[in-house]
Amino acid sequence: PGIFETAMSDDVKRAVLQRPDGSYVSLESPVQPGERLRAFVTGLGRPIASSGVLINTNQSGTSGDDALPQNPVTVRLAGRDIQPVSTVYSTESIGVYVLTFDVPGDIQTGTDVDFSVLAQVGDQNVIGKLSKLPVQ
Repeated sequence: PGIFETAMSDDVKRAVLQRPDGSYVSLESPVQPGERLRAFVTGLGRPIASSGVLINTNQSGTSGDDALPQNPVTVRLAGRDIQPVSTVYSTESIGVYVLTFDVPGDIQTGTDVDFSVLAQVGDQNVIGKLSKLPVQ
């Protein structure tokens, strides 16, 4: 699994995270405990739509027929495993999943809190490259 990142105001790359109101997490607007966020990830395998249709390479999802990864996905935040609220293949971008999760209310704070995504393949968890996020 891969997490899309952006260079923040200190030129350090961190995860691209979006709030429900459309605003993005930054050093100047860090993650708040208890907040719901969307991460943009890739590498979760071939999506399958609710209707049972497999999404092909170079194809985005279809509006009204959510496509999900075929393998279970977990968010790892500050060393804690969190079940996502949803993981849906994007209808606007090819190869991108929108992973929605809730930040625990007692999460550690700092500008570089560890953030990663795990996909269960068979009986193994495949962990993507570690990213970071700022938490206030």
